[in-house]
Amino acid sequence: AVEFCITQGRKNIVILGATGKREDHTLGNISLLWEYMEKVNVQMVTNYGIFTPAYGDATFECVPDEPISVFNFNCTRMEEEGLEYPLRPFANWWQGTLNKALGDRFVIHANGKYLVFRVQR
Repeated sequence: AVEFCITQGRKNIVILGATGKREDHTLGNISLLWEYMEKVNVQMVTNYGIFTPAYGDATFECVPDEPISVFNFNCTRMEEEGLEYPLRPFANWWQGTLNKALGDRFVIHANGKYLVFRVQR
């Protein structure tokens, strides 16, 4: 369905229903976000939040105290503005979980790919 939208010229795509009942399938779908990101703006909405793949410097809209997780994939430089805990180019995914937004936006400065998960309340 995503590839069809891309061939139809869509530039902004929101994916729903990609997490399902199998964690292996969920991880596979999440990993596809980087392939799609090279062609379109893409996000994946789950029952609990929004996954957004990113590369390099990016600004994210949010609400104060919103739970945020940042998963590093290949950054060797990673810093933040507007999050409670500092970011660095973490080696393990768990190291970027359970952060929190301080205001209505946050900025990530990085030199590679990463994934942001914003918990929706």
